[in-house]
Amino acid sequence: MKKILTLLCTSLIVLLMLVGPGNPVQAAQNVVFLGPVPDFEHPPGCGCEDLKPLTGSERNKIVSDLLKTDVFKGARKDLMSQGIKWNGANTVEVIKVDGAPVLVGIPFTKDGNIKFYAFAFLGN
Repeated sequence: MKKILTLLCTSLIVLLMLVGPGNPVQAAQNVVFLGPVPDFEHPPGCGCEDLKPLTGSERNKIVSDLLKTDVFKGARKDLMSQGIKWNGANTVEVIKVDGAPVLVGIPFTKDGNIKFYAFAFLGN
């Protein structure tokens, strides 16, 4: 009887692990499509030289989270319908500024010209 009870409990635990929800707490997609990044010269002393792009696992996580959002998928679909091609995830640039949203620049190409389009994460 003890072996049967152990087998039933183990089976129940395995079943709950396989059938249960992956993550019941899903954060809202706090992403905004900002549009194309304008080409302009930065004035001296604007603080732009202090910005450094993120690299490594932190950058990869942010890029991965962005690529999963409906905002990015919709913007990419709209841009591709205009003949603009996405260059892939390896060319994405991520910039984090204290007290500001995380900015993500994604390069798209049209007729051999590269144009960055910006997205902003407004929170976690």
